[in-house]
Amino acid sequence: MCEHDFITLKYSKIELWFSTAENGSDFSLVEGAKVDILNKIVSDLRLNDLGYNIQIHSPLVFNYQGEIHQGDGLITGKKKVALGVFTADCAPVMLFDEKNAVISAVHSGWRGTAAGITKNAILKMKQEYGCRAEDIKMVIGPHIKSCCYEVSEELALKFLKDTTGENQIIYPGNKLSLENVIINDAISLGVIKDNIIELPYCTCCSSSTRFHSYRRDKENAGRQLSFIFIEA
Repeated sequence: MCEHDFITLKYSKIELWFSTAENGSDFSLVEGAKVDILNKIVSDLRLNDLGYNIQIHSPLVFNYQGEIHQGDGLITGKKKVALGVFTADCAPVMLFDEKNAVISAVHSGWRGTAAGITKNAILKMKQEYGCRAEDIKMVIGPHIKSCCYEVSEELALKFLKDTTGENQIIYPGNKLSLENVIINDAISLGVIKDNIIELPYCTCCSSSTRFHSYRRDKENAGRQLSFIFIEA
């Protein structure tokens, strides 16, 4: 793990890891190399598995059983099984219920955010594991923030039309706040505001050695890996 730099958070037996671009860390890998490096993380952290999706900017959330799906969210109640997402401006959203020992990892770009993927993950945690919204905590990792995320007028109007909540989501210059939409969605389902944490990092206006950003670097952008797991 020493070749990669991570921001780490720990809550009781829940651990969250958010990679950066420090030390040349980049998870934009072809499948074979990706499997190798993820297997090394599994070995280094003494995990049983690290699950991820083939991400397609969708609202699809799956209960992870070892398969790789086309989708953008995963949930599990299994200990020592990490759930991961890959991002380069999209928001990595980590959800967890410590009482029921349930976790979820969500890849939330504008399409998934507009389609309510975080809502889908929360609903799946409720339906399949009996979680209560008031017990769910949420951490939104490094992503492109409203300071840098200028969108088309059409997209800005779509979010203004489709989104409810008190938090401002569109700022002057048609700048979109993904995190405020995600927060509003979570609160609308009963997640307590004090149980929501936003990491204070914008991938786009950070340096290329701190975070990868597709908006800033286009096809040259690498990828961050964010993952969450329950300790044994």
